[in-house]
Amino acid sequence: MTEEELKGLAQLLRKPEGEYAVTMGEKMNEGNALLHERTFEVLNVQANDSLLEIGMGNGHFVPALLAEPSVTYHGCDYSEAMVEEARNNNVALADRATFQVADVHQLPLDDGAFTKAFTINTIYFWEHPQQVLQELYRVLAPGGMLVVALRPKDEMDHYPFVQYGFTSYSEERLTDLLTTQGFEHIQFTRAAEPSQEFNGVHLTLSSLVVNAQKAMV
Repeated sequence: MTEEELKGLAQLLRKPEGEYAVTMGEKMNEGNALLHERTFEVLNVQANDSLLEIGMGNGHFVPALLAEPSVTYHGCDYSEAMVEEARNNNVALADRATFQVADVHQLPLDDGAFTKAFTINTIYFWEHPQQVLQELYRVLAPGGMLVVALRPKDEMDHYPFVQYGFTSYSEERLTDLLTTQGFEHIQFTRAAEPSQEFNGVHLTLSSLVVNAQKAMV
């Protein structure tokens, strides 16, 4: 791919929009299926959980979280196109799943509104990660869980498009960020995934899932 094509891909991964938004949402579902599966294992949804997802894309995976009828879900995304897709894809769950366009740096949500918050493959794009984590801490209930899923830095740095607007994270950097914002009981789960081909090159993939807890008081 040319430099301009790589820049365009990076921008679409950051914020799917325009004529390729729907296609990009579908491709992200396919490429991140195992990452979602492992995130949901760590999230361990329980009865009466109120869930917040940052960057849910087209909402393809939302029904898997709402098998228990007492669970509620709210998704925020930077992309208007993805919010529209998510609503269309989850009409049958509209009484328990809501979606809105929002900037993660300033969430239009109440303090302590959620028992669990999670995000998958969005942390690379946070311009001010400390501020984002402050917001996520704020909207979690005391003792609430935050789960952040991503590709680890030692792999991300080899992907050809990450030089265009991505920030990669090591476990050490994540630990520092979470601890500084008051999160406790930080745990990491890393697992290998089958490699994926990109532009004729096979890329090594792993799931890195970190979970942390808001203080009880």
